[in-house]
Amino acid sequence: MKISIERNDRMYTVTVGEEPIVTLWAWTDKEVKEFINQVRRIHGKRNTQDLIVGLWADHSGNNYSGGWNFFYDSKKGGGGDGSRPLEVMALCAGHHCLLMELRTACKEKKVLRDFLHDRKTVVVGVGIDRLAKKLEEENEILIPKTVELRRLAAAQAEQVEDGAEPGKVLKVEKCSIGELGRVVLGEEVDYVRPTKIRWRETYWGPFSNDLVKCSTAEAFLAARIGSKLLKTK
Repeated sequence: MKISIERNDRMYTVTVGEEPIVTLWAWTDKEVKEFINQVRRIHGKRNTQDLIVGLWADHSGNNYSGGWNFFYDSKKGGGGDGSRPLEVMALCAGHHCLLMELRTACKEKKVLRDFLHDRKTVVVGVGIDRLAKKLEEENEILIPKTVELRRLAAAQAEQVEDGAEPGKVLKVEKCSIGELGRVVLGEEVDYVRPTKIRWRETYWGPFSNDLVKCSTAEAFLAARIGSKLLKTK
């Protein structure tokens, strides 16, 4: 699956396949509020349906004991190894994505906390239970309504394949977001997370284009998968 990116300061257009997603790298609570207001305007304040939000969060491959690794190793990533705190989070609703650093940006985070705690906000993802727990412990961000996509897909697969021959039931419990996308959305979703990508351009410079593409694509796919699975639930 081709993923391209165009950048204008901290605003990006990331095209996943043929789907353009507008990604904002937010630095302030005001920018987060503007993003949330825009998403709510698009989906409608009186919309009776829940707002499906895809979540991606991770830490870099930096070495806290000394030195710095500019590269992100996805084999060691995937939501943290339990000891390192999450550093960056991406949220995607529809074709709009919010990217923010958890340790330095938006220090109050009240608007973000209220949005994710809203009873109409359903946050979906792969490994969502671990991510939600770490966000609560490290940033006091409580997400009461979460959906683990692999678990939901597995439950629906069992219903569809009830009565099938042993060994023929689709196993999705350990799928990556790309593999799950192919199962749920179709073979045209051919996303594979890069094994290693540059995290930042320089020591304290902007995120690399590759990191923005990865985080946006995975949050977007999570939202797409969640929307389809919850619609057919």
